[in-house]
Amino acid sequence: MSTPTTTAQQQLEQIIRGLRDRQSLGKRKHSSHVVQTEITIDREAVNAATRYLETIGKAISRLADPFRSLDAIVATGCIPVDSPDIQALGEPAKLEHQRFVEAYNILIKRLPGFQSLIDEFQKNEYGTQWESLLQELSHMSGMCRSNDTSSLKKCPRLLLNDIDPTPPELQSIDKSSRGFNSPICANLLCPIKYANEPEVCSAIQRIKDGAIKVRASVWPSFVYADESYDPDNMDHGLLRGWLLVRVMRHIFTGPTTATKPSQKLARGCNARKLGITQVTPNMIAYAAVQARVMLSAASSWTNEDADFNLSIFYDRIINLFRDDEGGEWTQETIAWWNRQVFPGVEAVSDENNDEDEEEDLRLKRQRLERVNRTLPAQPGDGAQPEGGAQTPAA
Repeated sequence: MSTPTTTAQQQLEQIIRGLRDRQSLGKRKHSSHVVQTEITIDREAVNAATRYLETIGKAISRLADPFRSLDAIVATGCIPVDSPDIQALGEPAKLEHQRFVEAYNILIKRLPGFQSLIDEFQKNEYGTQWESLLQELSHMSGMCRSNDTSSLKKCPRLLLNDIDPTPPELQSIDKSSRGFNSPICANLLCPIKYANEPEVCSAIQRIKDGAIKVRASVWPSFVYADESYDPDNMDHGLLRGWLLVRVMRHIFTGPTTATKPSQKLARGCNARKLGITQVTPNMIAYAAVQARVMLSAASSWTNEDADFNLSIFYDRIINLFRDDEGGEWTQETIAWWNRQVFPGVEAVSDENNDEDEEEDLRLKRQRLERVNRTLPAQPGDGAQPEGGAQTPAA
């Protein structure tokens, strides 16, 4: 007796059919001659496939990684970190592989059916269609990233914290007057270790003169909440800058929410399209990178701005959370971000996550207890008969 086809399987089959028809349409459009052959195209499947590709494209840069290539993420991200080939690598290569694994797992988790799509299209019967699909997805990801940059570029008012009117250098979308050419942008871009100096203007001038190199190894001022930087407690206020919050909302919950959060997600916002109700470290890192590009004099998306490498900046932020995984700072920072971006859903989401975590921990404990009950007590292991006296906890 055959197993009934599930809705998810039907959707995947429709997407695969649509992708093949979509590529057939592309070949026919760019063909130098017309082939007089009747080809049946499932337009509904093509449209469904197009929408799915757009969703994947929007997720790659915003949720997974805006710098690493999709083909490398798919090709190497599925290789376990404990495999012999990976263990034989040096530490820098292991860390880089870990980046690909994390990006791959994010895409698999966030995009239902993506793993099945990968498995299906990597079959030999599809020939070069898989490579073509990866190229198209990479292009869509790049377009999405550039669109975010362009959209932010046209909203210079986001750079003004209760300043009115808009300064002349920010009234044009021509960004050549931004960066350290603009006093407002310069103060936000200035390394935080100089921002609290009495002579901050002198530090900015030395930066403009080239005496101080601005690199991604030093946090810019905009990643900190105002007047929160403490060199003896550098976690305090880190990644809570007001510009970061505005950029995050602009991208994920919509431009109209940038300076005023909404209790409900608009139907067409990116968070709703991607099924997001909680902020992640990758989202924070992406918003920070886009904020850095917005402040700079660069006219479009870029990986480097003079001595400042944005991919290193992105990785530094991810490392903050990885090195403190499950720690107090990470939990408090993510909770704070959820209140800023998703105030209407935070309480429900947090409660569900706590319950899920408690269930997992309870399940592990119960399994361990069952195993321990089946193992014979070994001489000298200090085991007590069931129901026997217990040693009081210290």
